[in-house]
Amino acid sequence: MLRVTMAETTRFPEAAAQHYDLLFAAVSARLAGYLKTTFGLSARASADAAQRLLGQILFPLLPRALFGLEPCIEEFDSRALSPKVDLRPVRKAVAEVLASLPKPKQDARRPC
Repeated sequence: MLRVTMAETTRFPEAAAQHYDLLFAAVSARLAGYLKTTFGLSARASADAAQRLLGQILFPLLPRALFGLEPCIEEFDSRALSPKVDLRPVRKAVAEVLASLPKPKQDARRPC
C-alpha cells in the first residue's frame, strides 16, 4: 500500500497527504500526547521524544519494506501482535527514550 501511494503522489496529492497524516502525523501526535500526559512533559519535549522514538523504531525497518528488501508481515489481528514482529529493537528504543526524559517532579504534598 505504501509503495502504491508513493507511486501515485503526483496524480493524487491529496491522497498522499492523507496517507502521510494517517501513518505518520497521527501516530506521532498520539504518542506525543501519551508521553506528555504520562510523564508531565511540555508539548515540545513530548513531540521531540515521540519523533526520536518513532525514528528509532521505524527508520531501520520501513525503508527496507518500502523497497521490497524485507518481507512485510501479512497477518493482521486487531487483538494481538503477530509473533513475527521482533520486539527487542522496540524495547531498546523505548528504554533509551524513557531514560532521556526528565524525571517527573513529585508533588510536595504527597509522601514518597
